[in-house]
Amino acid sequence: MTDYAYEDDDAPSLSVSDPVWRILTGAAAFAIGVFICGSVGSYVPTDPSWNAATDAEVENLFGGSGAVFADLARQSLGWSSWTAGLALMIGGAMRTVLIGAPRIRRWLQGFLFVPLSAAFFAAWPVPQSWPLSAGLGGVVGDGLYHFASMPFRALMLPSPDTWAGIALGMLALWAGLSALGFRRGDAKLLKDAAATSGLRAARQAHGVGGALFAVLRV
Repeated sequence: MTDYAYEDDDAPSLSVSDPVWRILTGAAAFAIGVFICGSVGSYVPTDPSWNAATDAEVENLFGGSGAVFADLARQSLGWSSWTAGLALMIGGAMRTVLIGAPRIRRWLQGFLFVPLSAAFFAAWPVPQSWPLSAGLGGVVGDGLYHFASMPFRALMLPSPDTWAGIALGMLALWAGLSALGFRRGDAKLLKDAAATSGLRAARQAHGVGGALFAVLRV
């Protein structure tokens, strides 16, 4: 029997676009997203964590580890921590079922979406029920929002904080849609589909209205 030795060019390897590698990494990203959404979504300020040394029973969906992670995530990113988990779930699911070509740029845009959305949430008014000292975007969001509003203050524009919030919201929307592979052509398709559906619904409503009018006249 002759043993076959792999040459360097013949050795099997996993590339970024390899289906098996995409499925494995996509499933891992989806699982991490589930943990983030579950732990942050079930966050209770009184759960034992690094910020709250209590003997209360842990109510977090993922137990003590979930409570500690949720406290850190809420303190640092606020509501954006939940959107980070949701983004990982969407990106992981798309990668697992092999939707779209693998692009590192899209993952970087998804990563950029998280701090931008945190800064956008920091522009929102804080409700009285919010249990943390930082704003809705956490410490990271408050810091980025402060720096983003500085150019508008320097220009002495009216309501500089509002302008900063609008700019951050547009940037976060761009990063999120770009990460999902949403292009300008897709926006036109959605617009055409919405116009067609609206016209069809109007025609159906007109037909139903005419039938009812005829019945009432009888």
